[in-house]
Amino acid sequence: MCIHQLNLLAASNNLPITNFLGKQHPIEAHHLSSICDIMEKAMVNGDTCIIRCILVVFQVVFKFFFSPQTERNRDIVRRSGLLLWQLLMAPRDQICSEIQKEVCLAISSGLNILYPGEAEINNLLKLVLTEGENRNSGLSQLRDVILTNLAEQLQNNRFGSEDDDHYRLNDELLHYILKIVVRESCVLITKCQTVSKDDFQRLLSTVPAASSCLRYLMAVQNHLLSNTILIKPDENDDSDSSLQGETLKVQELKTSILSLATQILTGCDEVLEMLQQVTTALINSDISDREQRLKGLEQITKATMLGHLLPVLLTSLMHPNLQTLTMADALMPQLVQLVLYTSQTALLLKTQSPVFSELNSSPSGASEQRGKLLPDERMLEEKEEPGFLTGLKIPAPWAAGKTVETVHPVRDNYKFKETVHIPGARCLYLRFDNRCSSQYDYDKV
Repeated sequence: MCIHQLNLLAASNNLPITNFLGKQHPIEAHHLSSICDIMEKAMVNGDTCIIRCILVVFQVVFKFFFSPQTERNRDIVRRSGLLLWQLLMAPRDQICSEIQKEVCLAISSGLNILYPGEAEINNLLKLVLTEGENRNSGLSQLRDVILTNLAEQLQNNRFGSEDDDHYRLNDELLHYILKIVVRESCVLITKCQTVSKDDFQRLLSTVPAASSCLRYLMAVQNHLLSNTILIKPDENDDSDSSLQGETLKVQELKTSILSLATQILTGCDEVLEMLQQVTTALINSDISDREQRLKGLEQITKATMLGHLLPVLLTSLMHPNLQTLTMADALMPQLVQLVLYTSQTALLLKTQSPVFSELNSSPSGASEQRGKLLPDERMLEEKEEPGFLTGLKIPAPWAAGKTVETVHPVRDNYKFKETVHIPGARCLYLRFDNRCSSQYDYDKV
């Protein structure tokens, strides 16, 4: 426990202990070899107390006192990694949860030492992301520890640091993480229908807590969006892109945002589809606590990627730095599908509007309260239909699109006019086909 506290203190860059530990000389290879000898003997004897102590020592050594520069050092590191992996993959009946946790912390602390090179780290992360929940609980716990650590580093990392690429995983690994987040969100929503009444109440008391995978996606999204929105043009750069407020780094960030946003919106569509199915099943069910489950469904939904990722993403996309034609053209299909799912789910909940009424009084009491409303309020009360999003109509062009075209080819003195009207729409999204062409300085659109 004391060494764990030392690690926490050393993680702060502003404390004297950090500078002190950073100035210490690395330990020699034979010292780490002796530590491995003690670990091997403890594992043979099943001495859990010594095993836990050595695991904590590994964490400190990997973090502050070891550098695998020579071939002998690398051999000792490989031996240490094999011992840690042997403990991590041990059956549940042979290793307690506390030791498993310390193993994960040791591997996470020495991640760059045990797995030198980007390829080895990527292979490890791919293993824990794809097999974490199937082969062994230790892999799942290791995944959570590593992603939590990377998320914290990414949140503390300032824009422009050389560690940006180290903390931001590649697109393939992000895809695996997103699949896990989507699955976790769907499972959480499904529990509103499947678990018992007591378990549902316990579930409500634990949300909205984010999983490690969701926390990492939140950190990546916030890192990309904040640095794109808060970026300032380089005053010393006289290039055309800089004069337009565009630097190479900003373009790379926008490309990363577009890729991430596309995957997040696609995942949100899948979660919303599950939300719609569960809402329909609860409405048609005859369980005794149906009303409470429908009320709690909103709170549960906030604990999924719909609550943690979507609001920040949609709000940030409204910023001028991200209002580009490329971004709009690429994300419009996902955004339209998002509107369709949310509207349909809202219409389902509208049919259950009495469930969400806060008036628990009798009908006569409700009539008396309506009678006390001011004249303007009574007018609104009379005109407004009950329910959420009452009378919502999804415009057909949103679902199928509308194509407007002239004759081909356009003849001389040709005139064409057509009016596109969508009731209630505040704006229209126009997209010109790449094959469109007109005679310069003569044809007008």
